[in-house]
Amino acid sequence: MATPSRKRHLTPTKLQTLCRIWNFNDIIQRCLSQPLKVAVEAQRSDSRGLLPLHWIAASSSKSTLRSQATKSVLDAYPDGAAALDIEGRTPLHHACKFGHIQRDSDKPNLDADVSKVFGNLIEAYPAALSMRDKFGRAPVEYAITRQPATGVLRVLISSDPNLATFVPTKTRQQSKSCEKFHLQVAWDYFFYEKDWELCPERWDNAMLLLKAVYHCTTNLEDENDFLLHAALSFHLSQKVIDYA
Repeated sequence: MATPSRKRHLTPTKLQTLCRIWNFNDIIQRCLSQPLKVAVEAQRSDSRGLLPLHWIAASSSKSTLRSQATKSVLDAYPDGAAALDIEGRTPLHHACKFGHIQRDSDKPNLDADVSKVFGNLIEAYPAALSMRDKFGRAPVEYAITRQPATGVLRVLISSDPNLATFVPTKTRQQSKSCEKFHLQVAWDYFFYEKDWELCPERWDNAMLLLKAVYHCTTNLEDENDFLLHAALSFHLSQKVIDYA
């Protein structure tokens, strides 16, 4: 497991500053024009153990340049995807906990760009999916509670089949009788705000979670949909009984 053992610097580099303020245009240009300098800057962490990659992964910007800028920084220092900050978090943790992951109906191209950010981070260091930080949380646990876009959830689920049996941190909202990770986090996700009326995006996410449990195809239009809708409705009714 990667450890935050890199030498830390109090004075930020140019790349670190750009990543902190999410100046994607300048990040891309700097990576293209000064690759040798960027390769050095990308390895320097701050007093909290954060690399430039941590900062840019945590971006809440809705710019469609986010994935290109993130990939540029990642290419400059691929090992950065495995780096831990002082709280034991990888860049994937930061993307799931702080980055923009929600669906944006006004920017249809944004969902695909956001999904690329997660795909690139996971491809660079797949083990990050199951790594827990010092608070005992894996990246996907942070993502689930933030109502992620279906594309983001699809990337997280499809990247590691072991997530179907991964046991998350226990919370008071999770059913003790539920053994499967996806049902646990689905319940935690849907009932955290006691929101019984699910919007279409939430239904799609629920379907993805249930299909991962039942090993069905993740095509939301397939013939098993009505069965899984029924299964979800049953789980919802059970939840009402459990927590009414």
